[in-house]
Amino acid sequence: MVLPTDKETLTKPLGNLIRQATARCPNDKEKEAKQPNQENERGTWSSQWDFAFSCIAYAVGLGNVWRFPYLCFKNGGGAFLIPYFFSMLVCGIPLFFLEVSVGQYLGVGGMSVVGQLAPIFKGVGYSAIMMVFLENVYYIIVVTWTLFYLFQTFTDLPSLPWSDCSKGN
Repeated sequence: MVLPTDKETLTKPLGNLIRQATARCPNDKEKEAKQPNQENERGTWSSQWDFAFSCIAYAVGLGNVWRFPYLCFKNGGGAFLIPYFFSMLVCGIPLFFLEVSVGQYLGVGGMSVVGQLAPIFKGVGYSAIMMVFLENVYYIIVVTWTLFYLFQTFTDLPSLPWSDCSKGN
């Protein structure tokens, strides 16, 4: 225990701790001198299945699960599946493959990949991040509605507001 009697007593243990910590860790110049040809190691997938399931999780979201049956019903049922699968095969899968392969080749994320391909388009990454933010706001509202009605169900369990149609008359 350090007693606050004078300044040296307070700073001496802290100074010893800092000296011990910096004595074990070499600075950046010493690290570069020891390993001049080593590049930053990139992360890899543990297996092909790991990569495939990550791509599926990236592509399939709430909109696919929630809106797809509604869009099928609204636009002709089973007949809607023909143009849907045609568009998916002609546009969706090739563009998805292009995005994944360019990202793998350049080794960067979605925000800076377009800027590395064409430096004039560096703002595209920032606009994509802004679009993701706005979509997340939308999804948060949808999830909030779901949680609100779930909470209302458990609080008004004997008499639910939607159990009869008396309010509409």
